[in-house]
This record gives sequence, structure tokens and C-alpha cells, in this order.
Amino acid sequence: MFKSYLLIAFRHFLREKRATFINLTGLGVGLASAVFIILYVYDELSFNSMHPYADRTYRLGFGYTLTNGSVEKNYEAPGNWARKLKENVPEVQQTLRVLHAPFPTTIENKDAQKTVLVNDCRWTEPQIAEVFELNLIKGDTAHLFKQPNSIAISQTAAKTLFGDEDPLGQTLTIKDNQFTKGQEEDLVVTGVYEDYPANSTFKFQYLINIHSLRPYQDDFSGFMEGASFEEYVVLKENAAFEKVDNYLKKECDQLQKENTQYVSNVFAIPVKLTDLHFNNETTWDFTGTPGSKKSLTLLSMVALLILIIA
Repeated sequence: MFKSYLLIAFRHFLREKRATFINLTGLGVGLASAVFIILYVYDELSFNSMHPYADRTYRLGFGYTLTNGSVEKNYEAPGNWARKLKENVPEVQQTLRVLHAPFPTTIENKDAQKTVLVNDCRWTEPQIAEVFELNLIKGDTAHLFKQPNSIAISQTAAKTLFGDEDPLGQTLTIKDNQFTKGQEEDLVVTGVYEDYPANSTFKFQYLINIHSLRPYQDDFSGFMEGASFEEYVVLKENAAFEKVDNYLKKECDQLQKENTQYVSNVFAIPVKLTDLHFNNETTWDFTGTPGSKKSLTLLSMVALLILIIA
């Protein structure tokens, strides 16, 4: 009986070729559109999920209300927050401070006479692999930043500066107007890592050991405490963020008391790494456009409607 139904349907398709073509084309386009929408929504919702502790890693920013009522928000946080959280809050597994140069940095391979001027350069504390995914193609995490004057570069950066040559152990010369005070500094390439995927907000091409800046700071410890950093906190498994939040509130209250002449309120801006792509409280130094969960909900409804109609 089922065979006869198929035969009748096939004969109908042959009689109504134009209508059949239009219907099948519409069905194919509809299904393809729905699939593309679903894949896009999945990609957006999986932002930063490749990092090992993404569901318990937080980016810290801070803001303040001036005495005139205006509110300022910053994608960086005071450097001493990271140390204090690690020392005083048992729920904290690891912290990380990353320094961003506000102006382009010059990086040169003098042997190959290749020079690049980059904005995606970061000075980082050595424990970066304990916070972010770092898939090394060359080198190993145990020795990556063991020496102060060390640099890890992405696969793309390695191709740009070294071509097909092995970068490991080679020297790159860096010059930054702010952090190296316009002086050249030689760094040894200790690792090459895979490029970060498009759905990672952390995808910089050059990672430099922050201890390489010691010669340019009279008081390096004071610099690490007093400067502002891109700051990350990883909680221990099953730990609640509440105690971290309470500690940050105390720090903010202390900052407000020390600057009562200028500010009436100081507040932390903690954002979970998996939510960072969708957060627009501040710029977070994004290289791309922040996502919108409302738009994703709307797109999901459109995909569902297409499937129902198809």
C-alpha cells in the first residue's frame, strides 16, 4: 500500500513539474536557511567555551561614580586585586593579569629583516596556560615563560615573521613607546601556539612574559600592584562567586574612602568568560562586535518558524 502511495505521488510530481520544482526548491532553501541560522546561534553561544575553565572564569573591570554624578566604566582593574584575591579568598584557584599596550608595538625579526607594527600584543603573567587554552605547536607550557625575556607567538605570527623557518629559540626585537620606553628589547621565542578560533574573545598574536618589563620599572612590584590590567579570576570547582564578590565590594569601598573628594561610589564589574561576548557594560577591548542574546532568540524563533512552514 505504501508503494502505491509513492507511485501516485511520483505521477503527480511528473504532471505538475513546475509546482514540484518550486515546492522542492522552497523546501531546500528553507531547510538550508534554518540550518545556517542554527549553526550561527550555536557558534555565538559557544563563545570562549574552548578555554579549560570557561564556566568558572571571570573577567574583572571596575567603574566609579564621580561627585558630579557621571559614571565611568573601565575594562581593566587595579593590579592588586588579583594578588589579594589569590591570597585572601580560598575559593580562588588562579588569577591572571594581562597588560595591553594602548599604542602599536613594533616587533622585528632582524635576521630576516621583517618588521610588523601590531595592536594585538599582550604582556602576560607566566601562568596564562592555567587560565586560557594554549595549544602549543612548538615548545611546552612548563618552560614557556620560565625566562623573563620570552615570547610566545601564534601560528599566523610565526608565518609572518619567520616564513617556513622554525621560530623556536630565535630572537625577536620589540619596541614599545610606553612599556619599553621606546627602547629595543630582545626576546626569545619559546613557543608557537595555534591561532585562537573566531569565537574566542582572547585571540592575540603575541604573548610576552610581563617580567621582561622589569628593567623599565624602578619598582616592578609597585607597578604590578598599582597599574591597571586585563584581569581574570578562576574559581575552584563548585565554588560560588559570592565570596569573591563580597571581597571586591570591600576593596571598592576602600578605594572610595581614599578618593572621597573625587568619587562617590566605586564598583567592580565581574563578567563570566562565557558571557563576555554578550556584555556591553564596557568595551572589554573587543576586536569584534559584542553579541546580542535577544537577536539570537529572535533568530532561533525564525529558524523554528521556517522548519514548521517547510
